[in-house]
Amino acid sequence: MLRKFIREYLDFSARERTGVLLLLLFMLMIYAVPYVAPYVLTRPIVDTAAFEREVALFLASRPAKETPPAVKAPPA
Repeated sequence: MLRKFIREYLDFSARERTGVLLLLLFMLMIYAVPYVAPYVLTRPIVDTAAFEREVALFLASRPAKETPPAVKAPPA
């Protein structure tokens, strides 16, 4: 009796089985995207030489930074 109840309760129709399989397939595809994307998508190569030259020019044009004198601890 209990076995029959469990068997009927867990019985899936063909439409429900299809839905569960499609849901599992969709979940696997979502899970696989971070692992597959680096092989499919390519990032453009960016030349940063011009940027580095501008940074070097900017840093060279700044006045030299003076270091403040060291503060002595007051006598105890």
